[in-house]
Parts: sequence; structure tokens; C-alpha cells
Amino acid sequence: PPFTAQLNSLIQISYPNLRYLYLSQYDFHINQTAIRNITCLPSNLYGIYLNKYEIIIPTRIFINTIISYSNTFRLLYLSETQITDDTIHSRCRKLKRLNIFNIKN
Repeated sequence: PPFTAQLNSLIQISYPNLRYLYLSQYDFHINQTAIRNITCLPSNLYGIYLNKYEIIIPTRIFINTIISYSNTFRLLYLSETQITDDTIHSRCRKLKRLNIFNIKN
């Protein structure tokens, strides 16, 4: 299912203490506007796991979202993901753990 505003609201309301977010098989290059919904997730995330995540050209929104978690964000897990080096480098300085497997780009 798409990462809709309704799904995002449900996550915010139901899980205000969410620490880790797992996204699997999301394809944002079909609908780039859907990625905006991630920007409203709880701001105290420790880690994001992206599995088979497709984003041909990471938008400024996505990069800024990753950067916005600078106070708490410590883990970025990428598996079978298409993402650019710039997106990863924008966060690597503060990460305590970075797992990358089968990166397509």
C-alpha cells in the first residue's frame, strides 16, 4: 500500500514513542509526493530500515527529513535499495551504525 497521509497519521497517533521504522518494498519514484508523508513521523526515531526501497532521485524533502532526525537518529539500514550516495553522506557523520546490502545505485 502507498505511504499515505492517513497511514502516517495513524502511526503518529498510535505510536508516539516509535523508535524504529521499517519500510519494505516501497516505490516512491512512482509517486514522489508520497514521500512527504514521512516528514511528519515522530521526531524521536532512532533508526529507519529501508528494504527494497525505490527512490530514483532522492528529493530534497527526503534528505531534509533524514537530516531532521539529527538529535536522535543513529541507525540507517539499507537493503536492496536504490538510493544515491549524497543521501547517505548527508547523514553519515552522526550515524552510529550504517548497514548497506545489495544497493542498486
